[in-house]
Order: sequence, then structure tokens, then C-alpha cells
Amino acid sequence: MHKLSAQGQPSTGAQFKLTKADGSETQTKTTENGQLFFEDLTTGRYLVTETKAPAGYILDQTPQTLEVNDKARVNQVAVFVDQRETVAPTNPLTISALDPNGNGIAGAVFRLFIDLPDDQGQTTWYLTTDKNGLAILPKAVTGQYHIQMVKAPNGYQLNTAVYTMAVDQYGPNHLNIVSETILDELQTLQIRKTDTQGQPLAGAVFDVVSMATGKVVQVESNEEGLAELNNLSAGDYEVTEVKAPTGYRLDAQVHRVTLEKGQPITAMTIQNITQNGPLTINKTAESGQTLAGAFFDVRNQQGDLVGNYQTDANGQIKLTDLTIGDYTVQETKAPDGYQINAKTFKATISDQHTSTVNVIDQKVTLEVAPGTLVIHNVDQRKQTPLVGATSRLETAAGKVVRQQIVIGAAGQVVVDNLKAGDYQLIQTTAATAYRVTPTPIAVKIQGNHEITPITVGNFQIAGSDIVNQVDGNTNKPLVGAKYQVQSPRGKVLVDNLKSDERGHVIIRQLPPATYRLVEVSAPIGYDTIKTPIIFIITENGVTKVIQ
Repeated sequence: MHKLSAQGQPSTGAQFKLTKADGSETQTKTTENGQLFFEDLTTGRYLVTETKAPAGYILDQTPQTLEVNDKARVNQVAVFVDQRETVAPTNPLTISALDPNGNGIAGAVFRLFIDLPDDQGQTTWYLTTDKNGLAILPKAVTGQYHIQMVKAPNGYQLNTAVYTMAVDQYGPNHLNIVSETILDELQTLQIRKTDTQGQPLAGAVFDVVSMATGKVVQVESNEEGLAELNNLSAGDYEVTEVKAPTGYRLDAQVHRVTLEKGQPITAMTIQNITQNGPLTINKTAESGQTLAGAFFDVRNQQGDLVGNYQTDANGQIKLTDLTIGDYTVQETKAPDGYQINAKTFKATISDQHTSTVNVIDQKVTLEVAPGTLVIHNVDQRKQTPLVGATSRLETAAGKVVRQQIVIGAAGQVVVDNLKAGDYQLIQTTAATAYRVTPTPIAVKIQGNHEITPITVGNFQIAGSDIVNQVDGNTNKPLVGAKYQVQSPRGKVLVDNLKSDERGHVIIRQLPPATYRLVEVSAPIGYDTIKTPIIFIITENGVTKVIQ
């Protein structure tokens, strides 16, 4: 015999009667786990009738007939399916959430569950009380319900008891549940975590213990250094740091704090001291000799400079108070007679041991001291200084030593720190209105700080002229004077000539003839020159001033 609910679940407690058709045999048995067995039956026809349904189910009143043949040796199976009884619509399951004074309170959430599913297969329900404190399950099936409050109304403590109620088809199915204790006004505890300079620290973990209940809650500080606990009852608490932020020492102190009624937020600040460790830098020669006077940059893992330090008489730098973490050590100046070790060394600082960096320097190979080259640039005919020419300095083998050397305001330039040896100077551009010297100039640097002077002469481009505009008293160059070049009869041949920052007015490639140079306007604050300057460009490009 198989006894099932409408949902196919096995049913326990159903009672069946087995009767032979001639009435000669009758047996009565009760199901366990949805089954029962009638064994050793003689051949014949049998009638199976359900005489008692399981609790909460309707009796299946339709008998079933089975034919037993003792020679066939076949099990005969009968399956009975019962329907659950349904609570009368006028008697639903109701729950009232009450305060200690018997007043209904809204917002309580209850969980209801039953061992066997209803006709729709449901075993669990969640109900919320209305403004009258009432929660209703309209159509409850008969059987045992377990009821538990899973969310208390605002301002009330959670009632954690589990209630059992037997749903009866006709009885009043009502349960009162009291939320016995009204909560105190809820408090907020704010723990602010900072370093000794007041900067917020993230990642600190605290245990917060209620002195009243012993309950422990753990909270962690965020990027703003704030760890916050809400919905706490007023009273005394202990706050203990159990994990410090990275790079900081654990604060082992137990902090007591009291949350006062009427004060919704209580704030406290707990500081951390950086976790520091030592670093030693040892400076030696290849022979093992300690070296004083070496300088090192020490930087943190963000690349920020911690400091530049010098080795002492023992060849050591001892730093005792570095924040734990990763650092780099770079030599910036070697002791006299030694070469800088260009390697970047790494060190990890811990508060458990001293981190050590060993740096070895090689001796400097002695070389001849460098020399200096002084280049003078002049007008080849007049031997007057020229400004603005550029040159390139190469070794005799053609390797570029200085890419661009510019002649300064005095018509010269100094090129220092040159190794002793043979060089060639190649002029790349000449002064304005002058031709470039096409041939490289051989230069020999003696070294030992000796000065080697050379003079580069340039010829003015034929038919060009340079007028120097200066203050009549100070001989200072004047900028902004405007000129015209005219024929002897006053016809304008070249217009809008201006003196530059050197006071030069440059006239380019005039054909051989006689000309007049007329100042159109003087620089600001100066009088215009009234008398034209008469000059001649000769056949060979030479300028002669007549008047």
C-alpha cells in the first residue's frame, strides 16, 4: 500500500482495512513513511478500504479491489491519494503582535512554516502585521504551524521564541505574540582612526564589546579613517584595535566609552604611531676599506626623497627611524678618488631587524685634466668682433663633441672641460651679412687646464652693409630706428629697415652705386638724424662712406 498527499509526499498515520471478498479474512494496519504491507495472502479477491486519514487530510472513501494469485507470486500495489483539509474561510490563521500593554504594533514580520506542504506545495509563509498589529494567513490547512518573529517593529526588541499552533478546521486559530521589552533609544558609535598628524588611516580593525551583554562586533575604518557602528543600546563599551593599518603599530590599549541616552552619536579618536625600523648603509672600496664622504639618496616606495646622507668615518650611514616598507638607495657622490656606483639598491624596512645595504666603489683611473677652448669671431678685414655665428666641434675622427657653439655678445665663446687631444671646428652659420668659413679649423687641446685660443675670420657678403645704431653718449645699441636706402636724387630703393636688439641695420646685396641712408624715425626718446649718410658700394663689394 502507498499513501501519498496530493503533492506526492508520503503520508504517515493512515489506517487501512483489508477484507477478502467472501468476508473470511480481515486485517487492519497503519502506514509508516507512506507505506504498509499485507503479506502471505491466499488466492482470491480482496477489498482495500481507508478507515482513517492522516491528521490534516480528508479520508479517501473509495475502496480499491485487488486480485491475489498465490501461484503468480506478484506483488499487488494499491495507491491512495488524500487531499489536505482546508481551514474554513471564516476561520483564518491570525497573529497579533502586541506591546507589553496589549496594544497592537505594526511592522512585525513573522515566518510561518509547516511540516507538510499544502495543496499548492507551499510550506513557508512570511506575514507582516498591519497598523492594528494583525497578520492573517487567509487559508491555512489543518496541521501544526511553527511561528517565529524574524523582524521586530521599530523601537522593539526581537522576540526570538518559536511558537507552535495546531490549526483546527473549526476552532479559532489565533495567536498573540508580545514583544516584551521596548528598546532604548538606539545609539551610533563613531571611531575615527588617524596618525599622529591627524591624517585619516584606512584598514584598522576594532573589536567593540558591550559591557552589558558581552556581545562582540568587529568594524573596520574606511578611506576616510571612519569606523561606524549603528543601532547600539546606551551603555558602556570597550574598543580594542585588533589589526593596525599597514605601516603602523597596533594600539594595544583598551578604550572605554559610554553611549549616553539622548546623545545619538558618540565619537572617539584613536591614533596610531608609524611602525619604524633601522637601515644601515655600508660604503667600502673593492679592497674592503671603509670609505667616508660618500653621499646617498634614500627614497620611499612612492619615490619621495627621504633624505640625502653622508657616510661617516666608518663608512656608514645609520638611519634608525624609517617607516616600515620598501626603499631605494642611490649613490649621488663618491668619495674623492672613487667612481660612483650607479646601481640602485633596494631595502625593505622591518621593525624586527636592521636592514643593511652594502655599496662598493671602484677607484678612479687617473686622467689628464681637461682643457679649455676660446673661439674669437671677427670681420676678416676690419678685425672687429662678430656676434651670432654657430660652430660644431668634432674630434679628429669626426665624433661630435659639441653640437652647437654660439658666439656671444663680445664676439667670443668659451668651450671648457675638453679632454686633451686633436679636434676640428666647423662653422655652421656665420654672423649676419657674412660668409661661412668653409674649411674646418684644426684645434689641439693641451689639457691640464690650459686655454687654447683660436680666431675665426669671416668676410662680409659683397654689396651688404651693416649700420650700427647707438646712443651718442653711452654707445649703447638702440632698437627700433627706421631707415630707407635712397638714390642720390631721393628715390626710395629699400624701405622699412629697422635696427635690431644689437642696434644693427642690415642692408643686403646692393649693386655698385652711390646711395643715401635716411633715418625715417628714431627710437623712442631720441631725435631723428636729419642729415642723410652718403655711401658708395664699389665694384668689389666694398662700402665707402663719403658723407
